[in-house]
Amino acid sequence: PISVISEQLLAPDEDDAQRAAALASLLQMVRARVGAPSAHEAGAASVLNVDDAAQEVGRGSLRLPAVASLPSAEDLMRARDTLAPLARRAAELAQQVGERRVAIARTATRFGGAGAGAQAERLRGRVERAESVVARQVGTATIVGFEAVQGAFAALDRGLAAAG
Repeated sequence: PISVISEQLLAPDEDDAQRAAALASLLQMVRARVGAPSAHEAGAASVLNVDDAAQEVGRGSLRLPAVASLPSAEDLMRARDTLAPLARRAAELAQQVGERRVAIARTATRFGGAGAGAQAERLRGRVERAESVVARQVGTATIVGFEAVQGAFAALDRGLAAAG
C-alpha cells in the first residue's frame, strides 16, 4: 500500500543519522567554545521567573556578573571567527536535510499518482470487457475515484515543487 511505501521513503536512513550525529557534534563543539550549558545542564535554571527577579531587584539582592568575568572583545572576536565556519556548515547540513526530505516526498507523490493512474487504466480495460451493466457502472465509478486520487497526488506534487 501507498502508506507503507511513503513511511519507508520518509523514514530516516543511515545518511540522516550521520547528518544528525554530525549536527549534534557540531552543537557540542559550539557549546564548548562559548561555554554555554547543554540543555540537560541548564535544566530548570533556564526558566526565568519574572516575579522573583523583580523582587530581587526591589530588595537590591539581584547580583549581576562582575565586568571582569565577561569575555573581552578579543575573546568574542576569536569565538566569532571560530564559530562562523561551524555555523555555516550547520546551515548547509540543515539545508541538505530539508532538500532531501522534499525530494523524497515529491518522489512518493509521483509514485502514488502513477500507481493510481495505472490502476485506472487497468480497470478501464476490464470495464470495456465487462458483460454486466452493474459491473461497468461500478468500474466506471472506481475509475473516476482513481483519477481523482491521481489528480490529488499531482496537486500535492505541484505544491511541494512550489514550496521546495
